[in-house]
Parts: sequence; structure tokens; C-alpha cells
Amino acid sequence: MRCSIAQSEVSTNTASTRHSPGTARWTRNHSDIRMNVKQWAFFFVFLLSGEYMLTMAVAVARHKRSYPPQQCRPSRRLVEVFDQCLERVRTQVEDPVTLEDTSTDGVQLRGGTATNIRNFRRVKPVTCQCLSDRIRIFLEISFLDVTVTFLVTLLDGVLGGLLGNLGSQLARLLGNVVNLVVNLVALEITLTIAVDQRFLPGSRCRVTSYRVTRISEIKVLGLDLTPLVTGLLGDLLTPVFDALVRNLLERQLRVIITREIQKITLTDDMHNCRQPQPGIVY
Repeated sequence: MRCSIAQSEVSTNTASTRHSPGTARWTRNHSDIRMNVKQWAFFFVFLLSGEYMLTMAVAVARHKRSYPPQQCRPSRRLVEVFDQCLERVRTQVEDPVTLEDTSTDGVQLRGGTATNIRNFRRVKPVTCQCLSDRIRIFLEISFLDVTVTFLVTLLDGVLGGLLGNLGSQLARLLGNVVNLVVNLVALEITLTIAVDQRFLPGSRCRVTSYRVTRISEIKVLGLDLTPLVTGLLGDLLTPVFDALVRNLLERQLRVIITREIQKITLTDDMHNCRQPQPGIVY
């Protein structure tokens, strides 16, 4: 009798637990609530991420609007400052300039001088660029009719290569070498300079790029030779002349130009570049 009552109670409890609709509904609602919490959490994270990305996109766009490339407008005062700088450079440049002796295969150059080094001018308008933390200035200078004169020594092998049998015979008549005073002139040499100044109190201009970008036609002057021989000699000496001129402008003259440019301090009224303000995101 007791066993049957116990079995009846167990079966009743099991059945009530298995088939109770309230318990099942509570479990299902609890699971739904947890799922909803996770979904809302992911949704809010997504919103925050989207808001952050939107804020960054707006900041980048504002930054680009604040510093548009190639829209910098230099004032007349800025142009005058750099023109005055070039005039100071002109007064400090030696003219003529003594060149170092050099030699190459079969050719020796001695006693060289360069003239018309002061004959330069700015050929294009001064341009500028607004960057995030600085202003950049571009200058283009042309040197006109730069002439290099030196004593050229041509050895027998070079003469033979230039003139064939005639050159060898000439070398035998004059000796093992032939000495010629040669004048080479470059009609125009273009020099490009980039100058930066940061948007910091007390900052000054600094040369960031300096290079010879073009050497125009090079001519041989003052030789009483046939056009063919003069042309061959010019082809032989042009690379040497190119190296001499580049060395002169990119080393000796660069020291003077860089020193004078680094004395310049640009003020806010010389350009329209917007300087970043502390605490403001551009």
C-alpha cells in the first residue's frame, strides 16, 4: 500500500513537471530575454562604431577642406621676400669661380673657370602648398649662358678615336698630347628649390629639396676646327661639363642659397594657409 502511494506521488510529480505549461513558458521567456539583451548589446555597439566612423569621416573631410593641395596663395610680400633673398645670394656668389681639375678616360681638364654664375633669375611665379603642419614654397631659378673655360688635354688614343688617322698624325706632329683651350656654354640651367616652414612659433624656412632639373643645349666656342671635329669634341666633353656644372650648383652655390633662405621667417599675412589651433580637430 505504501509502495503504491509512493509510486503514485512520483508519477504525479513527474507528470506535473513534464507537462506544466507555466514552467515551460517561463523557461522560454527567460531565454528570449537573454537573446534580446545580446541583440540590443550588439546593436548599441554597432551604433557606437558607426558614430565613431562617421565622426572620423567628417574630421578627415574637414581636414582636407582646411588644407586643400595646390590652393595656397602667396602674397606679394612673400614673393618680395624670396626675391630679396636671391639678390643677397647674387652679391655673395663669386664670378668667375675656379673649378677643380678633373680627368676621365684620355681627357684631362685643368685650370677651369666658370663665368656668368651671377646671371640668374626667377623664371616662374612663386608657388606654395598648404600642408597639415607646414607651408611649402617652390622656387625655379634659371642660370643663363653659364660658360666654363678650361685647358683640355687629349691623349693620343682619344685623338685617334675622334679623328682616325688624322688624329694620330696630328698627335705625332705635336707630341703625345694635344692641348686645347675650350669654352663650353650652357644656354640655360634650371634649378628647382623647395622650402618648408612649420606652423610653430619661432620656426624659420628650411630647404627640403634642391636639384638641377635641366641643362639646355651645350655649345663649344672659340675653336678653329671643322664643324665635324667640333661636334665630336663637344660630344666627348658634354658629360664632363654636365658633371662640373652640377657640382658647382649643387655643392658650392647650394651653401650660399641655403644659408640665406634659412634666415627667412614667414608670417601669417604672407599666405592663406590655415594654421592648426590647439584643441581643435581638423
